[in-house]
Amino acid sequence: ISVSLIKDSKNQPIGFRGIVRDVSERKQLEAQRAAALEALYESEEKYRTLTENINIGIYRNTGKEGKFLEANPAIIKIFGCKSKEEFLSVNAADFYQDLEERNRFIEKILKDGFVKNEELRLKRKDGTPFVASLSTVGVKDEKGKIISYDGILEDITERKQMEKDIQESEEKYRLIVETSKDAIVINQKDKFIFFNKAFAELLGYSKEELMFKDYSDVYTEKGIEILMARKEHRKRGEDVPSLYETLFRKKDGSEINVEANVTIIDYKGEKATFAVIRDITEQKKLLVTLKESLEKTKGLEGLIPICASCKKIRDEDKEEKPWVFPEKYIMERLPNVGFTHSICPECVKKLYPEYYDRIFSNKSKNDEIDEDS
Repeated sequence: ISVSLIKDSKNQPIGFRGIVRDVSERKQLEAQRAAALEALYESEEKYRTLTENINIGIYRNTGKEGKFLEANPAIIKIFGCKSKEEFLSVNAADFYQDLEERNRFIEKILKDGFVKNEELRLKRKDGTPFVASLSTVGVKDEKGKIISYDGILEDITERKQMEKDIQESEEKYRLIVETSKDAIVINQKDKFIFFNKAFAELLGYSKEELMFKDYSDVYTEKGIEILMARKEHRKRGEDVPSLYETLFRKKDGSEINVEANVTIIDYKGEKATFAVIRDITEQKKLLVTLKESLEKTKGLEGLIPICASCKKIRDEDKEEKPWVFPEKYIMERLPNVGFTHSICPECVKKLYPEYYDRIFSNKSKNDEIDEDS
């Protein structure tokens, strides 16, 4: 309200003249403006607190010229500078390991106006190299012209080293798995989701053929019974041995005995079985042969004549019944068995007494002597 006094010709008050304005909207706008300024202040405080305490570098520079205008404590620390003043005095180009890489980066910024998560090879003030992930965007004036660039920078040297270590570890693991003579397989939801070359060769399939097979395609009926029984025991909370024997069916239809060492694992968030499998068909045949031999000897049948002097064995299966060395006798019956030759201490003493005395007389003095050598 604005009011003025009205006087007559004798200068006497005779009334008031007034103007009344409705300022409700203006007062509301002023309150909103005050609230906005307070919110902006709080926002700036939060931003300042964030930039001052975050471990990611934040900066502003001129772009192509490479002059830094602003920097938070994190980026000063990342580049190994002692103060903000020291950091701002250094040109951005001095922090690059490769100037050609820097030029390509600048060209990309000038062309697109921004760069996101670009990996760069940089160096600290003392020359120590490191790897950084950098994102930057152009800051425009009221006419739309870019006047500077705001960016965030993160030192990812440790992460890159970790990725390298993981990759090397995976390569070593892959080498071990792929060159293993034992079959290695991961089964999930009744499908082979991973297996090595040895598993495919064990069953006579190519890796491409086996990839689309169901587990029931490689188990015999007896093998599936064994597998189902193990599942039932596991459901009832009973202990199930990790090592067990089962039967597989190869691509050609033949059956093989295998020994499987199985572990339940978590694979991509779901349960799976990790198994190391070995063909024990020959071992099973050998056990059967040995068992049959033992059964024969119970009644003094099938006894093998051995010379009491030279230890040769008489081969009763041949017409001339020749006396042969034990290794020849065994290898003719078990072709998968191999031998290597050595000499026992008793024979060393008999054939080379001087050598025996020189070596074995010092045995008590040197416990590291290997008698088998």
